[in-house]
Formats: sequence, C-alpha cells, structure tokens
Amino acid sequence: MSRIRLAIDASGGDYAPDEITAGAILGARQYPIELTLVGQSEQIEACLSRHAVDGLAIDIVDAPETIELDEDPVLAVRKKKDASIVVCCELVHEDRAEAVISMGHAGAGLAAALFTLGRLPGVDRPGLIVPYLGFRDTYLIDAGANTEVLPQNMLQFAIMGSLYVERVIGITNPLIGLLSNGSAPNTGNAIGQQVYALLQVSGLNFIGNVEGFALPQSAANVIVTDGFTGDIALKLGEGLVTELLKQAEETAPNNESVAALVDRLQEQHIYARSGAAPVLGINGLIFIGHSRSKAPAVAGAIGNAIRAVEGGLLNALRDGLKAA
Repeated sequence: MSRIRLAIDASGGDYAPDEITAGAILGARQYPIELTLVGQSEQIEACLSRHAVDGLAIDIVDAPETIELDEDPVLAVRKKKDASIVVCCELVHEDRAEAVISMGHAGAGLAAALFTLGRLPGVDRPGLIVPYLGFRDTYLIDAGANTEVLPQNMLQFAIMGSLYVERVIGITNPLIGLLSNGSAPNTGNAIGQQVYALLQVSGLNFIGNVEGFALPQSAANVIVTDGFTGDIALKLGEGLVTELLKQAEETAPNNESVAALVDRLQEQHIYARSGAAPVLGINGLIFIGHSRSKAPAVAGAIGNAIRAVEGGLLNALRDGLKAA
C-alpha cells in the first residue's frame, strides 16, 4: 500500500520556513508518510540542511510567492498563482498529495481551496472545526470561516462536524449542541431558532442549546454556531485561560504545586496538541493552523491529516451530505 503524501505550505506562518520545516521533519519521523514542502526552494533546502533527514521521504516544490497576513485573501490568491498555498492546493487537485497543511493566512487558505478544489456537492459554506480549548471531546464549528450564515448552512456544519468527530476523532454517534444565549428551545435569535428546528428533525444526535458558560463542561461533542460567534467564543476562551494561568503564577510564584498545575493546564490547552483544524466542505482536505505555530504544532497537524485520510473523511462527508 502506498504511503500518504501531504503538501505542506512551508512559507506560511510567523516562523516559516524554519519551524514549518522542522515540524515536517518531526512528523516524518513519527509517521510513515511522504511530504512535499512547498515554498521558496532555496530557503527550504537551507532549513533541511540543518537537520538529519536521511531516510525521510521529503521533497520540495518551488513556489516563489507568499501571501502575507495583511493582504486581501481573495485578491492575493487570484493574483499570486505561484503562492505557496495556491501551489499546495494544486498538488491536491492533481492527485499529487492527499491533503494540504498551512499555518499561513487562513483566509488565503480558504480562498485557494475554494478556487482550486471547489465545494463538496450540497455544501454552500465550508466550515472550520476546532477543538474547544482541549476541554473533553468538544469541537466547535464554524470557528471563523463564515461571519454570516443561513440556517441551512449551520445544518450542514452540524452534519459535517458529526462525521468528522466520528471518523477522525473516533466518537460514535456524537452529541450535537447549538450555541445560544439560553438552554430553552425558544431562546436565541430568529436564525438560531430555525436551526434548532432543523436539527431536531435532522437525524443527528441533537441534545439542544448550549449556553456560553456551559461550553467548557458541555456533554456535546460538536457545538454548532456561525463563524462570527464561534471565532469570538474560541478566542475569548483562549484569552481567559491564558490570563487565569498567568494570575495563578503571579499569586503564588514560589508554590511548586501551583506551578505544576499551571504547567499541566498549559499543556492541556496548548494549540500544538491539535496542530491544525480542517476546513470541512471543501472537495479536498485542507488543514489550517495558527500563524504562530512552531514545529510541534506542524507535527500535530500531520497526525490530524493522516487520521482524516485513513478514516475516509472526504468520502464520508460526500455520502453524509448526499443523504441529508
């Protein structure tokens, strides 16, 4: 059986290409895979030369252009045909890779995937699904891809999120919740109430509304929301965890028990554990991570991508959406 090949955007991210290349090497040592590093070839070669890479299946595809974080993603993708993220998506489109991993401009990653790979049949808006701060097995969709949605879009998020958690995370018949400002069925805005009604008859394992304060302890495996609210909820949670851990350290700076607890919680919630999140609804697999990602996060993303490929996620999404 041939090994999985992944295309990695070596020019994307705050620490590219050094940390991206180092993470690719780390992943190649952990998993029996083939990797294509896409970016400015001379820079990538220089990074590889600083590591022991004998026996690792890593090659390079030159992509001289990079899309910066301050650029308009749609305009940049249309203009920069040789940008690393665009070339990565082309490799998947040409069946020269089975998934894309990028720690670069998230908007550019989404735009490049849409222009190059298109949407899955039955999907109007792709959604970004992310683990919610490492709390239990809770995943949030959409976490920022769509600021304005229709009820049908959120139903599609729920279907795709359920399939992802089942196929990749391994949770059978996952529980689905709807983020709202109250737990009662009649709470929320007009769109939320319409989504509630759709989820009730969807055949999914829907358990009702989830309030903001209940997110960390919710029994739901998939929390459905729009990308505007989801992005705020995720970043608010990240900020609160960071600030509380900081205050704990400052309150008891010489307390070894507190220091050990802070270390454990930081490890539990660090984004490197998840590495990168998949954009569901694209007719191909693309994983997008934090721009500040370093090598461990890249290696974590490689593990996520492998599980998605081996779990048959793309075909599961096609079949699930067709049946909806």
